Amino acid sequence: MCTQTITDTASTLRLASEEIQQLVDDLAKSAIFSK
Repeated sequence: MCTQTITDTASTLRLASEEIQQLVDDLAKSAIFSK
């Protein structure tokens, strides 16, 4: 496996985790407001 592939994968995972964190934040806010 070449370094470029590892770098691309790491970047993709980082972006995915940021998007997931944003979704979790939105869900948390929705849950708080719905109470």
